[in-house]
Order: sequence, then structure tokens, then C-alpha cells
Amino acid sequence: MLVSGIVLLAGVPRDAKDTSKDAVMATAFGAIEDYPAIANGESNLKANKKIIMPETSNNFFKTAGLSHVAVGYYKLANPRLIHDDIQIEFTVELGTMVGLATNTQLFVGLHGTITTP
Repeated sequence: MLVSGIVLLAGVPRDAKDTSKDAVMATAFGAIEDYPAIANGESNLKANKKIIMPETSNNFFKTAGLSHVAVGYYKLANPRLIHDDIQIEFTVELGTMVGLATNTQLFVGLHGTITTP
């Protein structure tokens, strides 16, 4: 896949006591602006131990008020090829734990084009 952008969203499941897969999958994800602990942190993306996106402020994922950009979307300056059979790591370092619910979930999506050999 030729990755040209990354989406980072956050949400909290409706029922804090229900930790089932279905409850987590039903989470309403939204902009990270509503989660200052995440928005003030940093993140990076690695594929096959190669850096795709170096340590970057999560402020780049704050897109509130930008009508021409999808919620939580960060466009990479240089699209990168990621093979489908390798390990992908997206690490988020929180700015703080204050005000962050223990059951907060993150959604990370890769945006790009499928490539065929």
C-alpha cells in the first residue's frame, strides 16, 4: 500500500463496564481536540522497523475548523510504500494522563492506494 496520510481519532465506549469486542467496536470516535491528553502528545509510525513518520506532535491531527480536511487527517509530505505482510507500529506518547478515561480507545487509519505487483 502506498500510504499518503494517517487518521487519528479517539473515543470512549458508552458502557465503561463492558469491555467486550462489540462494545469497543461500537465506540463513537471523534476528533482528538476533545482529548487534551492525546492532542498534546506525540506519535510515530514504523513499518518493518523503518520510520515512516518520525516523532510528530499530535497537534497535526487537530483539524477542527478546517473544512477542506477530514477529521483527524494528517497528510504525509512524502507517500511511503508499506508492504502488506510486515509489522506496522503506531506509537502514541500521551501529554498527560490527567482527564483521560482509562477506557479511552484510539482509532488509527492509514489512507492511501493499493499497489499490485
